[in-house]
Amino acid sequence: MGRRVFARTVAVFVVAAAVAQAEPGSRGSDEAERRFRSGQALASRGDFAAACREFDASLRLEPSLGTALNLADCEAHTGKLATAIDRLRDALGRLPRGDDRVAPARQTLADLERRVPRLTLVLAPEAPRGTRVLCDGAPVGRDALGVARPFDAGQHSIVVQAAGRDERRYDVALAEGMVARLVVEPTDERDVAPGARGPGASPPGASRRTAGFVSLGLGTLALAGGVVAEVMLADRKQTVRAHCVPGGDCDATGLAAAADEERLAPLGVAGLAIGTAAAGLGAWLLLTGPRPRGATSVGAAPTANGGAALSVAGTF
Repeated sequence: MGRRVFARTVAVFVVAAAVAQAEPGSRGSDEAERRFRSGQALASRGDFAAACREFDASLRLEPSLGTALNLADCEAHTGKLATAIDRLRDALGRLPRGDDRVAPARQTLADLERRVPRLTLVLAPEAPRGTRVLCDGAPVGRDALGVARPFDAGQHSIVVQAAGRDERRYDVALAEGMVARLVVEPTDERDVAPGARGPGASPPGASRRTAGFVSLGLGTLALAGGVVAEVMLADRKQTVRAHCVPGGDCDATGLAAAADEERLAPLGVAGLAIGTAAAGLGAWLLLTGPRPRGATSVGAAPTANGGAALSVAGTF
């Protein structure tokens, strides 16, 4: 329903802008006129990305409120909802009172306000003084942190920088209607001058991480071996009960199972004990070691209550 209303209001923008275009002397540039007409044709065919480029070129050549309104329509259709909102607000501030485009522009703005995704960026309390946060390459001021800000739908890159530390990047995917919150922080790893490490030297923490992965892998194998031994041990015990007289003799099958039982019992206990210790050591080395340089990928999914769930993946 909201999109159909939006489409009708956009039609008003196009017609009003076309009338303005047709007025003699209303545009000082024939090229701006040509690009505007091209944008209209492309938008009518549903090629909004190309139409945006034409309207933007026309607007740069010859500023016009009608062109700005049509460009906002294109931006909304291509997911640039926050950009479209800013452009509509600017146009509304410059439209004269009584202009027949004011009402549809306000209606469209209200629709976009409901659809635009909002993201709150929060700097972790333990982040050092002077930490900088950048969103899509632009610095995020302290007053903008902790505030739900409208964003264009799509991918966004959040970079956190601190002196003496590697920067951390969060890749965030936002869709229409999402409301999400993300706590950001720089990495813990300190930068070391490349020449200080020497040629071929490993980065800080690499040996610790390698040892952690090796220990975790060996522990997992030992645990698996211990579990297999315990399963086989249980099977042999059942065979002994079936082929041996309690406190008496066993047939050949029972004797073989009893021998296996004596061999498997210590293997199962040792595998479980060693595997648990090795896996625990590996996990401790990985979790307490310095974090490597890398990117963090963040995905957002809408929830039933109108919010969003964020998933983070990367190097920690």
